[in-house]
Amino acid sequence: MDKRWILILIIMIIAILCGYYITQSSPNVGNAVANINKSSVTLPYGFSVKHSDAGSIELINKNTLESIYLEDLGKNDNAKSLFDNQLKKISKTDNYKVMDHISNTTSNGVTVYIVHYIDLNNTNFKNQSISYFYTWGHTFYAKLSCFDSADSITEKTLFIAETIQPDYKKPQDDNKQPEQSEDGVKLNRTIKAQD
Repeated sequence: MDKRWILILIIMIIAILCGYYITQSSPNVGNAVANINKSSVTLPYGFSVKHSDAGSIELINKNTLESIYLEDLGKNDNAKSLFDNQLKKISKTDNYKVMDHISNTTSNGVTVYIVHYIDLNNTNFKNQSISYFYTWGHTFYAKLSCFDSADSITEKTLFIAETIQPDYKKPQDDNKQPEQSEDGVKLNRTIKAQD
């Protein structure tokens, strides 16, 4: 065999091995992704991982100091009840001023419960929020801090809820597809009835 063909063959083998390594080490091509428990989440633009462990992750935007804390609370669908309890606590605390509380549904049917509030004792923390949602068989908790507007908080929270997916490189629970909360089921029934 000619030396050129051997060199070409070696380069092709190296390229194939590099391609294999890239696909195995990255759960999503083209986006910054972080893992949380058995799931992966796409990071909002401008955010990077500040800290993570098996069940939670903290993201930060170094330019604006906006912070996102996300935690996997387990397999139970208790997002609504946890949200209601947290809203009662925040409403009764003199240190916090509740701006509003909403429920919003992402384009893929995940219902997100959000309370926007301000910490009256800390002028550095502008707008903050606590939210809960249930997707892919797990309840998630998110706390967002230091945002300029409640709209920006809602946008980032919905983005996170929409982009969470199972990390198929890790053993998964029995759930094969996302289950919806009762509100999501009612919404689907309404849509089907209208068709």
